[in-house]
Amino acid sequence: MNPWILLEPAPAVAVILAVLMVRRRFIVVRVRGRSMSPGLLPGDRVLIRCGSGLPVRTGAIVVFPQPAMVCRPWDDLRDAASARTGGNLVIKRVAALPGDPVPEPVRQAVGGVTVVPAGMFVALGDNARSVDSRTWGFLPAGQVIGTVTRQLSRTRAAGSEA
Repeated sequence: MNPWILLEPAPAVAVILAVLMVRRRFIVVRVRGRSMSPGLLPGDRVLIRCGSGLPVRTGAIVVFPQPAMVCRPWDDLRDAASARTGGNLVIKRVAALPGDPVPEPVRQAVGGVTVVPAGMFVALGDNARSVDSRTWGFLPAGQVIGTVTRQLSRTRAAGSEA
C-alpha cells in the first residue's frame, strides 16, 4: 500500500460528501446591529442550523430574510449566508407560533388579530427598540432559514476590560 495515501478512494469520497452535507446544514453568521442586545451584540458569531421544516419553538432565535417593507441598517446581519439568499437576513426571537396568543405590542401591526394564524409566526428582538413584528406583523413560517444552535464568540462590550 502506498504510504502517501491516507484514505482509499471510497472512504475519501464519503468523508467529502459528509463535510459538504454538514456545510449545507450549518452556517456561521456574524450579528450586525443591536436588535438582539443584550443577548447578542454586534460582532457576535452564531451557528445556525439550516433547513426547511425544522421544528421552531417559542423562544428560539431564528434567521430569515429581511421583510421588504423595512430596511433598517441596525436590524440586519450579513455574512456568507446572505450571499446564499441574495440579500439581508435578520435575526430575532420567536415570540408566538400558530395558535398562540398574539403579544399585545404586536396587535396593532396585525390589525387587532388575537391569535397567530396557521403558517405564520411572531418574531421580536430582545432590544425594545428593535424593528420586528411590532412593525412587520406576522411573518411566514416558511421564510425561516434556520435556528441558532449556539453562540460561537462573544464581542466584548464597549468600555469593558479583557
